[in-house]
Amino acid sequence: GNTYIYGKIDQFEKVGYLMTFDGGGDTLISQGETKTISAIIKDGYGLDVTNLFTDWTIVRNTGNTALDNIWNAQATINNGVFNITWSNSKDDLGGNNLALFTVTANKGSETVSGTLQI
Repeated sequence: GNTYIYGKIDQFEKVGYLMTFDGGGDTLISQGETKTISAIIKDGYGLDVTNLFTDWTIVRNTGNTALDNIWNAQATINNGVFNITWSNSKDDLGGNNLALFTVTANKGSETVSGTLQI
């Protein structure tokens, strides 16, 4: 038989936003290196809408709450871009060589977040 559809079909808008991370090819970091990471937000159509989001925050979790709280108070992220350094003078991984970073951004009342393990 024939099928007739009336109205608006809207299946992609409701997918919401997805945050991914770009570390310039990978998110591996070696001793003495600084890695620039970009958080990228895409809409349900796969379009980059990162520039529509504001109020970026980044939180580190290494399992050492005291050191993480100090790091989180000093951390900076600018329009989704942040640096992770692992050196003798600065260790953003908290001495564990492994850290979980949670990035959050807002667009009006909408919030999107993503996690990155380095």
